[in-house]
Amino acid sequence: MHGGDGGVCVLSKAVLSASQKLDESVSFTLCGAEAEIKAEFSKICADIVFNSERFSICDSKPQGNAINNISRLWRTAHDLSIIKCVLLQKDKKVCASFSAGDTGTLYSSALFLLGREAGIERAALAIAMPTISEKQTVLLDIGANAECSPRHLFHFGILGEKYYRKITKESKPKIGILNIGRETYKGTVAVREAAAMMKKEFGEQFFGFVEGNEIFDGKVDVIVCDGFCGNAILKTSESLYHFIQMKIQNLLPPEAIKKMQQFNSSSYGCAPILGLKGNVFKAHGNSSVEALSRAIIKAVESANI
Repeated sequence: MHGGDGGVCVLSKAVLSASQKLDESVSFTLCGAEAEIKAEFSKICADIVFNSERFSICDSKPQGNAINNISRLWRTAHDLSIIKCVLLQKDKKVCASFSAGDTGTLYSSALFLLGREAGIERAALAIAMPTISEKQTVLLDIGANAECSPRHLFHFGILGEKYYRKITKESKPKIGILNIGRETYKGTVAVREAAAMMKKEFGEQFFGFVEGNEIFDGKVDVIVCDGFCGNAILKTSESLYHFIQMKIQNLLPPEAIKKMQQFNSSSYGCAPILGLKGNVFKAHGNSSVEALSRAIIKAVESANI
């Protein structure tokens, strides 16, 4: 509950908003400083009863500086709210973990406590992005792994293909890998070798190389890249939306403005960490109450698919 720029104040409002839109069978365990959480909820809804079937609190500490070294994390900060959240999932007391806090801490904790799927060397953050064809394109990794081997990228392809089939029911999604050109000799050694592995694995499902100007075309269902490139793409897309919004929104008809909202980062929901033995979701740290509420609902829906 301490994650994100808005902390307990914003997250409390988001949880309350999401709970009002979700089925009453969905329960929430809020990890954070108990006194602070209760004080914040008392301001927005005096009727909330904690330690009930719907809402409970796991008293834990907020995170200070990011800690990406898992052994140090476990020795010195095992009572952090993010770690307590994943521990509850490990102990099967909750079905999924959700955080707007530090990505490295969430990722490391989830890997250490839940473990990876069999045969997968690296878990990856994924996002379903809008396209001009009305279909969504899953992009991964978007920030968990800045440097990747060919095998890591290949595994991202496997994870992305599986996830796309899960959320769309599409039986044979097209898989591509981000590159600086379509020619087979272009790109890094890691990208070229990963492409060869994907072609062998996916056959006709493998689209080949995807260039940056094709990401939003909708011709490819899953686009694989390392976390450095993926994060840059995501944040560039977000800044472009805000640029257009500031510069030309007042010149557009209402229908066009409504259509443009699908490119607003707050509509993406949250990013699942694929490749784990459990459902773990990461939300944007600077998300608004509305965006976090949508993200929580998306996480619940994804966990239940």
